[in-house]
Amino acid sequence: MDRLTATNRLTATDRLTATNRLNDGGRLPLSYPPRAGFEAPLTNSIIPQMSVGAISYTRATIATVTDHEWVIRNCLSGEARFQGARRVRNLTPYSQDVNISWNKFSLTVSGTKVAYTDGSLIGQTIVSAAASAVHYVSNGTWPVIIWNTYLFSVSVKAAWVNFVQLAFAASTTYQNFDLTNWSMAGTAGAGSVVDEWNGWYRCTVKFVSTLGTNAGQGIVIVSSMSDARLWANLWDGVSGISICRMQLEDVTGQSVQTPSEYVSTNVLTAAPYHGANVDGVKYFDTDINGTPIPDSTLKGFLCEWARTNLFLQSEDFLTTWWPLGIGAVTTNQTTAPNGTMTADLFTLAASFGAQWVTQSLTTTAAVYSQSIYVKPNGHNYIQCNAVWGISLGYVNFDLSNGTVGTQSLWTGTIETLPNGWYRIKVVTNTISATTANVSFAAVPSSTATRGQTAAGTGTSGFYIWGAQFELWQNVSSYIPTTTVTVTRNIDVLTYNVRNAIANQWALSVVCSMDDNEIFDRRALNLSSFTVNRLHIQLRTLWVPTVGIVYWDGVTVRSVIGVAAWTNNIAVSWTNWVWLNLYMNNIKYIGAFVPSLAFTLPTIDVGGGSLWYPLFWCIRDLRIWKTVPTDTELLFLSNNP
Repeated sequence: MDRLTATNRLTATDRLTATNRLNDGGRLPLSYPPRAGFEAPLTNSIIPQMSVGAISYTRATIATVTDHEWVIRNCLSGEARFQGARRVRNLTPYSQDVNISWNKFSLTVSGTKVAYTDGSLIGQTIVSAAASAVHYVSNGTWPVIIWNTYLFSVSVKAAWVNFVQLAFAASTTYQNFDLTNWSMAGTAGAGSVVDEWNGWYRCTVKFVSTLGTNAGQGIVIVSSMSDARLWANLWDGVSGISICRMQLEDVTGQSVQTPSEYVSTNVLTAAPYHGANVDGVKYFDTDINGTPIPDSTLKGFLCEWARTNLFLQSEDFLTTWWPLGIGAVTTNQTTAPNGTMTADLFTLAASFGAQWVTQSLTTTAAVYSQSIYVKPNGHNYIQCNAVWGISLGYVNFDLSNGTVGTQSLWTGTIETLPNGWYRIKVVTNTISATTANVSFAAVPSSTATRGQTAAGTGTSGFYIWGAQFELWQNVSSYIPTTTVTVTRNIDVLTYNVRNAIANQWALSVVCSMDDNEIFDRRALNLSSFTVNRLHIQLRTLWVPTVGIVYWDGVTVRSVIGVAAWTNNIAVSWTNWVWLNLYMNNIKYIGAFVPSLAFTLPTIDVGGGSLWYPLFWCIRDLRIWKTVPTDTELLFLSNNP
């Protein structure tokens, strides 16, 4: 058994036990309250550890998420996202059944299943035909992106044949494996093999796709380690190999490019599958070596409401959509924040003038947000501005130290990312309904005035990638575009908790909210879909505060906490009379609540299906049937 497999199994079993006792490895003391009636950590899965009732999650569009290494990953339609977690996607359909969707050439598949190392009957034996031919199975429906890096791994066991080859239509890379002594031959440095136990080996090949197509990858029966790629052999019609757990994963941008934990496809029958709500995708709260991802990175379930990126060609600045000033753009010059070689270089001309990239947009009378990923290459100062009716707002940024410079009317923030990248963000003041030319311009200093020109050296400049322009007063997760605008739909996650809670109960939730959101946002709604509703929410009331609101259909009762944007929150009821809020180790005694019970209550995480949806992350949601003590609730409010 390989170390990763063993670690995964321990994580799946022992971690749950540890969580029940000490809350995920000991972050909470032994005085931790009794097991809750409902527990949803929401760090890497929407599947609760304890619950009764159905889960519902929707987002009918693609989206992106930032993983534990701050690499932007593309997510599927309907995929729940977990900010800061490690995402693994198996691109192989029918990863345990070559009888479906796989092509078979000069071989047959035995009807007798073979036991894998854990005793599960998931292995299949492919048997060579009695002919001189290439004996292999392949699947030509795997989508690959040109110049991206992939790992293809298969668990293999000898069945009268000791040699197997992994080869690809999208690359000339191939690798032969000897299942008796772990040796490899083929493309140098491309393969790896791990003894999984009891004759099973995990064979892996890394390759860079030279084709941007749905390219087939083959598992080939070969007769020796010296056989060339897709080599024809004469076999007897009875010899073969056993295979299972086929996995193709895109590891572009990963710091460690070794096989991830196996994630099945077309095996589980219904959402939420592996916890991400789409088949073949699973998130992990550890890095590839099994080390827990720190809480400062692992933010939890990402919930956002609908946004549209109005910029076109958000990653290609050498198109007609981005008219240039006197500077120049060279495409695909360095690794972008998504790990691909798609970031463009903007080079300043060696003379004073309009050193910018710009795009013309039609706007309504509203507040907008704009953002772009930038990295200095000899020039450190960039300004966001616009020719926008009578609006004269602008913000300067200093890329030498990651700070915001002079700003007027508009508000800017800067996010520091790995590898020298920054995401600069600007929220405009209310502008008029007009056509605007929105620009990212080189300026001579961080104190430059609006539209002030700069001169370069003819070689100095900065890298740019991922431009975004969206309606509303904060910057959301990145939305890629080409020739048309793209909309990311709202995230809606609900739990029907049924009888998981009853009469006396308490609720604990940890939420992290975007620090430039300025309007009311609900971290959680609890309701019976009638009049009895509870909301935990960020409220403005001129000073941003976090509070709870209860509405019985007649009277609104609320408890307001401290002014803060990121909080661990605990809420309790005492005999359905007093509504209390605990936050950052402080108790806020709240309002009188009548003795009313929820009937089949529904938890709406992030408030997505009602008003005021949350616009960032939430995790560690727990509801108790009995009320924990003040001491326990105070601890929960200060320790996720």
